[in-house]
Amino acid sequence: MKVADYSLYDFGEKVDVKRIAKVFTLVGVAAGLLIWIVFFFIEFFSKRELITGNGIVFLHGHSPSWWLIDLLPAAMGVAAYSIGRVHVLYLRARKQRASDEAYRSKQLLQFAERLNRGELDAPAEFDQDSELGRSILQLREYLVKSKQEQQARADEEKMRRWVVDGLAKFGEILRLNNDNLEKLSYEIISNLVKYLNANQGGFFLLEDSDPSDRHFAQVAAFAYDRHRLIRKRVEINDGLIGACAFEKESIFMTDIPDRYVSITSGLGGANPHCLLIVPLVADGDVLGVIELASFNVLKKHEVDFVEHLSEAIASTIKNVKVTSHTAELLEQSEHQSELLKEQEEEMRRTIEELHAIQEEADKKSTELANFTESVNNTLVRAEYDISGKLLYANSLFLTKLGYGHIDEIRGKHVSLFINKKDREWFFKIWDGLGRGGSHFEGDMKHATKMGTDFWSMATYTCVRDQRGEVTRILFMGIDITELKKLSLDLESQVFALNSSAVTAEFEPNGAVRAGNAKLLSIIGYGLNDLKTITVYDFFSAENAFAFRDTWNEVMLGHPQENQYQMISKFGEEKWLQGTFTAVYDMYNELSKVVLIANDITSQKRLELEAQQKTEQLLMQEEQLHQKLEEIKSVKIRNEKTLEGAMDAIVTISSDERIELYNRAAEELFGYTKSEVIGQHIGMLLPPACKDWKPGDAICYLKSDENRFKGVRSEVTVYNKWGDELSILLTISEAEIGDDYTYTGFIQNISVELF
Repeated sequence: MKVADYSLYDFGEKVDVKRIAKVFTLVGVAAGLLIWIVFFFIEFFSKRELITGNGIVFLHGHSPSWWLIDLLPAAMGVAAYSIGRVHVLYLRARKQRASDEAYRSKQLLQFAERLNRGELDAPAEFDQDSELGRSILQLREYLVKSKQEQQARADEEKMRRWVVDGLAKFGEILRLNNDNLEKLSYEIISNLVKYLNANQGGFFLLEDSDPSDRHFAQVAAFAYDRHRLIRKRVEINDGLIGACAFEKESIFMTDIPDRYVSITSGLGGANPHCLLIVPLVADGDVLGVIELASFNVLKKHEVDFVEHLSEAIASTIKNVKVTSHTAELLEQSEHQSELLKEQEEEMRRTIEELHAIQEEADKKSTELANFTESVNNTLVRAEYDISGKLLYANSLFLTKLGYGHIDEIRGKHVSLFINKKDREWFFKIWDGLGRGGSHFEGDMKHATKMGTDFWSMATYTCVRDQRGEVTRILFMGIDITELKKLSLDLESQVFALNSSAVTAEFEPNGAVRAGNAKLLSIIGYGLNDLKTITVYDFFSAENAFAFRDTWNEVMLGHPQENQYQMISKFGEEKWLQGTFTAVYDMYNELSKVVLIANDITSQKRLELEAQQKTEQLLMQEEQLHQKLEEIKSVKIRNEKTLEGAMDAIVTISSDERIELYNRAAEELFGYTKSEVIGQHIGMLLPPACKDWKPGDAICYLKSDENRFKGVRSEVTVYNKWGDELSILLTISEAEIGDDYTYTGFIQNISVELF
């Protein structure tokens, strides 16, 4: 046997169960046999007997336990065989456990390596009930949570950068396009659609110039990288846009109504998956609405971004509108007079041409036809018979008066186009034209089909036949409706200004060009006087010299607002609060200087009187202060004088408080000055007067019962320690204004006993 060549582990690894059992059995039998031999030799050596067959038989007969010893090799062989089988099974189980543990370790290692590579969703193919397995799973959960938190932080930072970059981008757009609303609207909606990865957007602005027709107008639209030129009108309270504007809150929808909006691409049309409508609100006023549609549902931070951006957009739109409106008003104000002059000149030339054409109408019919065609393209023209029925009207006439076709008005009387209030004077002119009278030139107001006013610089003239008889009456005019509205508005403003303020116009050299009635009434000059004076004549010589600097600043284009002291024709002082402003013509050359002011003479006089009274009061206050100081110094001097008197002196005020208490009084009554000054006089009065109430002492001194006034009278008093004192008392009264004091002169006549 090669038992020595194998360890127990080798048996488990290399030999099968039967062989290992056989080896263990042989080892057990050999061990049992060896033990039997040992027992045998011990037995025989102990008895000193020879080992013979008879001795062995004798041994078994003498000691029956040897029969059990004889069975020992067999029993140990059987036991060894059983132990061998158990050991093999144990080795196999241990190997299996080691193999299983190695397999589990390999799985855990592979899973850990996959976690290390970032495969956090790898399947857990290992025993998850073991402590190490649970730890690995907890580690994966921690890594997953950390990765999610890191991703959340990254997403949050990405959203923050997205919002910041977007605000910066659109802030630059708002800054660069704040002078053109249409361009600004398109730049905003196109860039917003792209930035949000949306598919379609619309930009609506509130049109409220006409209070009776307030609505939203789509000024810009963008879809699929294309500039849409759709012009859409939405009523003020209509649909989702109207609801958004009314509520002043955003509307975000993912369930879009059918046919509300369709996104069209090269593949066809489809409803979007989300719709965002955001109002543009500035200072509580809705200025417009932004509408965005997208196949992708917008995220919350994207919706918040659009709402935040809408505030900046609304603020910019409001500023643009205010700036635009201000610029329009300034432009209208500056160019209105120039437009009037140009229109008058144009009308004058047109009228002259019309007269020339009328005189040569019979001779030059071809030229008249050509002229008529050109007139139809530039002038409003109509022809009537002498009864007033319309015979012909060109396209401009139909357009301006709101008619679609000549058949609507052919044969209608001219009164249809004249306001009822204007018909009386109009038909006087018409009757004169029908009788062949002179033509009419001037501003004429017609009534349109809608009832609105149409103003024209008009000419009504009669057309004669070869016999000189009037056959038709021709009307031609130039549309001056807007200009007339501005003119009427300007006239009303000028009238209001002349009624409420002082106005005057001056030449650049200072000569007076014109002045309203308020100016004339203030300065006392007549209209004829204004032609011979200059602006410097309104000031005194000294003020006129100083005013030259002001006038020079006005000539440089700097308006001068101030209070101006002027002199009327009769030498009266007048004060005006006003502004001198330079006015320039269409060539930017100085045309005139305008003064707009208010008469503040009365206020100024009141200010001067108030100033004088204030100065007088200050002087009186200073004098009173000096007198008080003098009285105070005299009082102090008198008090110091009385302090050294031999008689006790006590002075009380009108509220019966002690004000003066000299040194002799301290010696007489025993009270120190600090104990008495400011106290009620009752503390020095005799016991008979202790029941007097506040005010009784003054009442007594003022009454006829006062026997001490100017007369020395004896009275008994008590000092601080209760000693009785006999004194002679005289009381004098001093009155200063409403205040008065009483002073008692006290002589001690008590006899001291030693």
